[in-house]
Amino acid sequence: MKKSMFRSLMNIRSLCATALILMTVAQVQAQVAAFTYNDGTNTAFGTLNTTQVGTDEWATSGVLNVIAGLDVGVYSLIANPNAPAPSLSPYGAFNYDDVVLCPGGVTSDPALTSNGLLFGGLNGSGQLLEINIYINTGFTNATASFGSYDGTGYNVDSQNVGQYDMQCVPEPTSMAVLGLGAVCLLRRRLKKS
Repeated sequence: MKKSMFRSLMNIRSLCATALILMTVAQVQAQVAAFTYNDGTNTAFGTLNTTQVGTDEWATSGVLNVIAGLDVGVYSLIANPNAPAPSLSPYGAFNYDDVVLCPGGVTSDPALTSNGLLFGGLNGSGQLLEINIYINTGFTNATASFGSYDGTGYNVDSQNVGQYDMQCVPEPTSMAVLGLGAVCLLRRRLKKS
């Protein structure tokens, strides 16, 4: 009986230790953000993987799905080689920084800068495009701009008319840590009764 209780106690302790290690690792891992854009003509949604730069986040990879408008297609984030400083897009049409502002911390209402995010890829017609989504209003996601450029001219230039929203999404490690913590607490409670 005592051996069995000792093993159970050791299992609980090892689960708790594993949870603490995973929590430490999860704090260093990248954040995931989901966003939407809609200006009545162009509608898009996407996800970003970010890593911390100072008090803000830098988008290191991501996908933009344009589901309505002239540029329907799936586009990949063009990583900024100078982050967090702005860079000029490959076509030279946009300044971008891929920085996500986090005024109240990573989990509170993230927003874009006036340089914003740059995505690239082929549209539904097979045209190579750059798409820039940015805001001009500081820490608010109230209005955003959406521009696309095909190397010869702008396909879309919607200035400050789009609704933009971004939310942080708990990544799988955090969810696993929360689940493991709940199991640890449940086992401890069951052992006491």
